[in-house]
Amino acid sequence: MLGAHFAYVDTPMTARLDGVDKSAPADIATRVLDALEAGQSEVFADALTQKVQAELPTMTTGAIG
Repeated sequence: MLGAHFAYVDTPMTARLDGVDKSAPADIATRVLDALEAGQSEVFADALTQKVQAELPTMTTGAIG
């Protein structure tokens, strides 16, 4: 089992979203498959989720900035 975390992916579902960074579907799929092959239990598959994951331990209140 693998927990895969990612933000917006450039798909038809997000086509109308302007002004947000979107990952290429192939990039997300590659990162997820690499994590599975490496036996990981969790993957943060894009820059935004990696940033949030890195900042969470330091936060007590407030917004991610």
